[in-house]
Amino acid sequence: MPSPVPFTHLPPSRAAYAAGPGSQRQSNPPDSTSPSPSPSPPPAKRNQMGTSVQVTPLSGAYGEGPLCYLLVVDDFRFLLDCGWTDHCDPALLQPLARVAPTVDAVLLSHPDMMHLGALPYAMKHLGLSAPVYATEPVFRLGLLTMYDYFLSRWQVADFDLFTLDDVDAAFQNVVRLKYSQNHLLNDKGEGIVITPHVSGHLLGGTVWKITKDGEDVVYAVDFNHRKEKHLNGTVLGSFVRPAVLITDAYNALNNQVYKRQQDQDFIDSMVKVLSSGGSVLLPVDTAGRVLELLLIMEQFGTLARMLQVDPPPKAVKVTMSKRIPLVGDELKAYEEEQERIKKEEALKASLSKEEELKASHGSNAKATDPLVVDASSSRKLSNEFSPTLCSEALALLNTKLVLVHGSAEATEHLKMHCAKNSDLHVYAPQIEETIDVTSDLCAYKVQLSEKLMSNVISKKLGEHEIAWVDAEVGKVDETLTLLPPSSTPSAHKSVLVGDLKLADFKQFLASKGLQVEFAGGALRCGEYITVRKIGDSNQKGSTGSQQIVIEGPLCEDYYKIRELLYSQFFLL
Repeated sequence: MPSPVPFTHLPPSRAAYAAGPGSQRQSNPPDSTSPSPSPSPPPAKRNQMGTSVQVTPLSGAYGEGPLCYLLVVDDFRFLLDCGWTDHCDPALLQPLARVAPTVDAVLLSHPDMMHLGALPYAMKHLGLSAPVYATEPVFRLGLLTMYDYFLSRWQVADFDLFTLDDVDAAFQNVVRLKYSQNHLLNDKGEGIVITPHVSGHLLGGTVWKITKDGEDVVYAVDFNHRKEKHLNGTVLGSFVRPAVLITDAYNALNNQVYKRQQDQDFIDSMVKVLSSGGSVLLPVDTAGRVLELLLIMEQFGTLARMLQVDPPPKAVKVTMSKRIPLVGDELKAYEEEQERIKKEEALKASLSKEEELKASHGSNAKATDPLVVDASSSRKLSNEFSPTLCSEALALLNTKLVLVHGSAEATEHLKMHCAKNSDLHVYAPQIEETIDVTSDLCAYKVQLSEKLMSNVISKKLGEHEIAWVDAEVGKVDETLTLLPPSSTPSAHKSVLVGDLKLADFKQFLASKGLQVEFAGGALRCGEYITVRKIGDSNQKGSTGSQQIVIEGPLCEDYYKIRELLYSQFFLL
């Protein structure tokens, strides 16, 4: 007989009170459907506390330049990535230079130059001194990338923008986090939680989730939905309606190719060259996709055998070149030639579009849109080899979508596609253009009255104390306050508070002398009893109601396991 243990979110009018230091807590408004109260200056005295969110691209907007964005959550200023190009032109960092001293935290998403290349220079010359957050692989591979880049530049020419000591100093500020680790900021960032999640693009690559007052801002660039040979796909689809999603349009115009076919084409092209006596050069970043390339080549026995055979000695001619500034007539001729090429390309593109429109006239418009996926197909989209945003990602959003890092054509195409196929509010800011993407939802700050707290019976839960509170919302000195109810409230259903992990429960049962093992995602206890965790199939992620179900006959083991299970929770 199954015995469910419910895990439910508490109703807004009758909630469990989690107490820590201080007397003020966050609560939902009394009636979330009622109109927001009109502003009343000064702002410091307002009860309504909406989380303010602004985004400003500093680089990598309406273009494929390095990624660097300023995100302001209330008064806390995040720098999302700190990229630079291989040319290391300080002029590209002028927008960053204007805000670097005011940055409170830096979030790094990937370990390559385009995402963190400017970090040592910014800390040495631009006044950037904020703590940096990254995953362990991004920290280690990013450090390796910057070492390799400096040495490669220093060996061929004078390079004085930063030194290896500057690289070490910059990475000493890095706080390393694990995937899905919630990190609570302090001081100015009190109440803000940052969490890294898997992006699926590079080793350690991160989708960042920034949470305050129950609202999520997600920064997801260069993510990949597909599981590959050495990386799992992104977990972006498991997020439940973030208030704001910041993502890129880099591959918005690309059509997807099946992964197997893509790998086969890659191998065939190399085998063809090697079979004819040629050589294959694969340029790849230090912290780039070299592991994936090696695993692809290892999978194909033909190529592996060719690489294992000791070839005869060959002399490879390498031509070294360097950049020389053009001046005078040479510069003028070069500029005229580039202008002519641009005009020809624009004309060809215009003619090509007209022919495509004529050819597709009267047919289904969706057939030519690389962002539309056939519902009958099992293929998934990824940011890496295909359009940036799939229908699964579109379903994430409640209101705000911010597009960055992509050519002007790709950005506009994705912007129009999202506006046409969803109810999203879509923004595509230019460099140094600040957009306000503050959520339309309202949060209220309320004060717990002393009279109410005197009747609360709390229980210890880790570092906190929890209690069930029945209260009414009123005003005391123009401040929203939770007061004792005017009438005796009806008894509430018992609520078990806690987050049971079956792996931990397995160890706990084993310590009590019970034989326990995992079978089919459930916990098999002895011969007859099964414990399983069931979530709401309509909810994605870890939110929503969950149940722990005990299955088996009513016997001594059944009651013993049930008692041990209840001991893992707090009863309110």
